[in-house]
Amino acid sequence: MGHVGHPAKTDLLDLAPEWGHCTLTEWNWRRSRNGCGGLLTDLSGRISNYIGPKTVCVWTIQMTPGLHVVMAIPGLNLTCHKEYVEIQDGPPGSASYGKICEGLGLTFRSSSNILTVKYTRKPDHPASSFDVYYYGEPEGSRGQGNC
Repeated sequence: MGHVGHPAKTDLLDLAPEWGHCTLTEWNWRRSRNGCGGLLTDLSGRISNYIGPKTVCVWTIQMTPGLHVVMAIPGLNLTCHKEYVEIQDGPPGSASYGKICEGLGLTFRSSSNILTVKYTRKPDHPASSFDVYYYGEPEGSRGQGNC
């Protein structure tokens, strides 16, 4: 699939779904995390693509107990069959929401206080650009995040 007709990267946040009364553009996102994986414990943040020799990166987002992780990928346009993002509902190895290589306005909500993002690519393929946004949301308050 070609890149013709896809929105410019700067326009992708405009396609982001609303989170209650919030949109991705209203959040004060912390500095982007673009290393290859790690444990993230901030109440909100952004994961950006890793550029380097590693071919598998795993980020585990862990909120305090009583919070769920809400995550959005405004736009994803990876090279299918060569790279993908996998979202796991819990710590690494948990049930997967699937392996995703493209889509617009993708959102996920963990069933606990942990969500894992795994990026995998073939060794001979350069990494593509992507951004993953997340925040903690109290139990029982779907879509009522605090902007």
